[in-house]
Amino acid sequence: MNFKKIYNKFILGAVAVASFSMTGCVNDLDTSPIDPRVEVSDNVYKNQENYLKVLSKVYGNLSLSGQKGPSGDGDINGIDEGHGQFLRGLFYAMEYPTDEANNCWQNEFDLSFGYTTLSYAASNGYVTALYSRIFIGVSYANEFIRESTDDKLAARGVTDQAFINTIKGFRAEARFLRALYYWYAIDLFGNVPFVTEADPVGSFNPQQKKKAEIFQYVVDELTEITDGSGDEKLVDSAPYGRAGKYAAYMLLSKLFLNKNVYTFDYDGNSTIPARYPSGVAADYTEAARYAKLVIDNGGYTLNSDYANNFRADNHLSPELIFTVPCDGARTQSFGAMTFVLSASLWTDWSGLEDNYGTSNAWGGHRSTEEFVAKFAEGTDTRAMFNRELMRPTNDDIYDFKSGVGVVKYKNLDQSNTIGKNKSHPDIDFPLFRLSDAMLMYAEAVARGGTGDRATATTYLNQIRTRANQGDISDTWSVADLLDERARELYWECHRRTDLIRYGVLTSSEYVWPYKGNSETGAAVESYKNLFPIPQNEIGANPTLTQNPGY
Repeated sequence: MNFKKIYNKFILGAVAVASFSMTGCVNDLDTSPIDPRVEVSDNVYKNQENYLKVLSKVYGNLSLSGQKGPSGDGDINGIDEGHGQFLRGLFYAMEYPTDEANNCWQNEFDLSFGYTTLSYAASNGYVTALYSRIFIGVSYANEFIRESTDDKLAARGVTDQAFINTIKGFRAEARFLRALYYWYAIDLFGNVPFVTEADPVGSFNPQQKKKAEIFQYVVDELTEITDGSGDEKLVDSAPYGRAGKYAAYMLLSKLFLNKNVYTFDYDGNSTIPARYPSGVAADYTEAARYAKLVIDNGGYTLNSDYANNFRADNHLSPELIFTVPCDGARTQSFGAMTFVLSASLWTDWSGLEDNYGTSNAWGGHRSTEEFVAKFAEGTDTRAMFNRELMRPTNDDIYDFKSGVGVVKYKNLDQSNTIGKNKSHPDIDFPLFRLSDAMLMYAEAVARGGTGDRATATTYLNQIRTRANQGDISDTWSVADLLDERARELYWECHRRTDLIRYGVLTSSEYVWPYKGNSETGAAVESYKNLFPIPQNEIGANPTLTQNPGY
């Protein structure tokens, strides 16, 4: 990874701080921008108020695309700014290669063919943009951690112990965000470059580490900032838009549930397996334990109305644990929820503003009748689809109307009032929510982890009852949970990871329309379980080794 090639405005040793401010309940992140081309570290950190502003930029990498909104002065050169936004790139990677979503856009890097058919290459610009965005996030976090040590504070004359303690909490949040970015890095790309605050500032070639090593690093970091002996700790109940202890527990549960994938050593193998070796009971026990901590102690409850988790006022939902906050006035971009919502709508559908709170209809991603068949339409309240002007065939990947519209997200609050901006929604994207913790607990127990199957069944039935579905069979199995996760969590950026864990993303065991460039679906090369390291990164850093198959 050559830092000079990745970053546009962020200069290591300086700090890029953009506004990540919200309205109402989010004054904790209500900051003003500091121009990174003018301000340098010594000037920035001279003012104690700026520490929160720098932390805001670490969070802002999840929802913003540059120094301005909605476009202009983007963080990443060489690609449309909207395409380079983190959540947009994550949605591409986690949804389009799966049975849940496909894209019809034929453009420079051909989202529809490259992602939807699982034929992505090392030269794909969208793969490069997501890779870059992840490591920008790592560097933002490293910069804050590097500049907020006790020694740095003392050198700047900071003696207020209350402020010093506050900074320790900020550092824990930055460490969580760095862990989150590294989780996405190993999930998507496998063995990746590894950089921390201890590495030199400036352009250099960081060494590539195996994903198993980074897995352990992330687990150690999350354990330290939750239950470790140090004084940098996440709080139990974080301010809106920020991470608390239970967000870290959610991530730990996900890490252990997928540990057999993340620790598989593919060095020296000609390819990556379609199905990874089975995990061990001890790891599933840890996955169940962390999920149970969230369920029992986090103070979260299932929202009585599933749809309210995806509306313009979903910050009020008692179910959401960690989100990508999006605000129509303060976080405008052509990525994030502007993209997720607008690209799901067709311009000729009736009542766009009345039904969805926006007139933006880009006609990009939709689903298929085959996926919709997983739902008991007419009774399952999670089945939020639109067939107006659509046709139930998969005969044209480039025609939005070939398939089924998904209308899960709406820029309308619970009273059906449109969000503050019709073009940029107020919907927060739910990265982690309670029902996912319940499903992870059930799966971990079913895979052999220590826990209680009766409790797991209760959780599954609570989720199904909320959706107006009957109780699950007492004989439910691990296999049943893959479809249950699809019904509950579709279009929330979990599906690719789930399909890999179940060994079916690339295999012939389970196929869907467009997989393998087939209308009915076909197996693809198993190495597509990982994305390629971008080719320009391989060229810039001679220490990097490309993933097998690319």
